[in-house]
Amino acid sequence: MDIKRIFVEKREEYNVESKLLEKDIREYLGIDSLEKVRVVNIYEIINESCVPMETEGSNPEGIYGEITKKILADGNLDHVYEGNIPLNREDKYFQVEFLPGQYNQREDSANEAIKIIFGTEDIKVKNSKLLIFSGINDEELNLIKKYYINPVESFCNSQLVNDRDCHPKVPYGHLEGKLKVPVSHEENLKVENIE
Repeated sequence: MDIKRIFVEKREEYNVESKLLEKDIREYLGIDSLEKVRVVNIYEIINESCVPMETEGSNPEGIYGEITKKILADGNLDHVYEGNIPLNREDKYFQVEFLPGQYNQREDSANEAIKIIFGTEDIKVKNSKLLIFSGINDEELNLIKKYYINPVESFCNSQLVNDRDCHPKVPYGHLEGKLKVPVSHEENLKVENIE
């Protein structure tokens, strides 16, 4: 199994999602110290087959590069980062991922496009978001988390992002098709019998 991770961020002039979130945080939460919001999509491209993701010869980028260019990012609108993403030392951030069973349209669309364009179901894409904030403190970050994360559908995934460089702590957060849920969120997934 081969896994690649990329970060895709809309260029500032096209990043409507970041601008709307910044406006909401200022207006609804009253956090005037906020300087900037960045919304970054994290994609894990998982190759479950023996087909090499990067090949030599006519196409040195291989399937991985083709998926990134044709499906996950638009070269005119997006910045694409591999391995890590540039952050300022003072930036605060968190990663949000859908809970198991919740529909992720971005992930589903990418996987359908891979089936159509490349004719394979052996390559899967997993998606989460990285939200980066400049000019806030830890207390304000916690307030933003409470505002942004709906615990019914998503959770703050701190297991995949290290302290400063956004490299994965574990080689892969999704094992055998199941989402690895942080222990702190397991209690949210328990179902009680109501009589």
